[in-house]
Amino acid sequence: MSNLLAYSGITAKIRAMEGKLLTENDYKELVSFRSVNEAASFLKNKPAYKELFSDLDESRLHRGQIERLIHLSLYKDFTKIYKFSNPKQRKFLHLYFMRYEASLLKTCMRAVLSGGIDVPHKDIVKQFLEHYSSIDMDQLFAAHTIEEFIACLKGTEYYKPLSKLLNIANPTLFDYEMTLDLYYFSQIWKSSQEILKGKELKSLSASFGSKIDMLNLQWIYRSKKYYRMSSADIYALLIPISYKLKKHDLIRLVESASIEDFNLNLSGTYYAKILLPEVLTGESLEHIYNRLLDKINQTSAKMNPYSVATINMYLTRKDHEVNRITTALECIRYGLDSNETLKYITN
Repeated sequence: MSNLLAYSGITAKIRAMEGKLLTENDYKELVSFRSVNEAASFLKNKPAYKELFSDLDESRLHRGQIERLIHLSLYKDFTKIYKFSNPKQRKFLHLYFMRYEASLLKTCMRAVLSGGIDVPHKDIVKQFLEHYSSIDMDQLFAAHTIEEFIACLKGTEYYKPLSKLLNIANPTLFDYEMTLDLYYFSQIWKSSQEILKGKELKSLSASFGSKIDMLNLQWIYRSKKYYRMSSADIYALLIPISYKLKKHDLIRLVESASIEDFNLNLSGTYYAKILLPEVLTGESLEHIYNRLLDKINQTSAKMNPYSVATINMYLTRKDHEVNRITTALECIRYGLDSNETLKYITN
């Protein structure tokens, strides 16, 4: 009863927001347009984006401006939910917010290591993140070297793990991003165990745990197929958390002598079984990733509607929508066939 009272208002609000998300038929129509401006006109008439486009002439907007508005809708939705939430729910939202912080740090690291390419949508990113983050955005955006970038993070939780890389010879972008991922997923798992309990903890463990498992599966597959890495090096890259992947599953997968053996060992895991009759292989892991997580998140939210599972489900779906629209606009810009574009945004 306490959860029903605590979540009834925010659950009703999220259900109303969920009704504004694009449908699969909307995506089919979106990819049929031959110009980015036609796509913008379509989005302008959708409830989730109508207000953002209301004072603008979509026929004059370029792709970057449209993408800026799409990302702004994501940040506005997070802010709406945050303002409507109680102190306990805000603890979860601060935990979820790490997702946006980690994404920004990766973008900035890529820019610094590639010679200082500007961070996309810097103004709206700063406006959103500075409300919830302790990172000095102006200093971060002004960094020209990786040493300056890491120095900007002093006083934040990201400084310690990233600064350790300064003591090794010639670390790469992969090293920095992997270190950030390992820290982020370890923290989000640890913190969720501390702030949640009961059914809420169970539902969020299913979401975060499955995501970690699926990322580990993808990294094992890619490490074996594309990089021919040793087993010891693969183990070192894995997120040190497992949910439905048992220790013996991971050992068999890492020690697989070939991709054929990997696929055989993959077929015995929990994730292959819940996808039956569909066959899970290394080649299909990336394609199936978002779809599988969506299924798990929506099941958790359905079973525990008056819990943080509903908040997590909505924000994850909105993240995916922004990514799918951005990909569709890029494909339209380059004149890809609508069927090919639909495959990209489905994946």
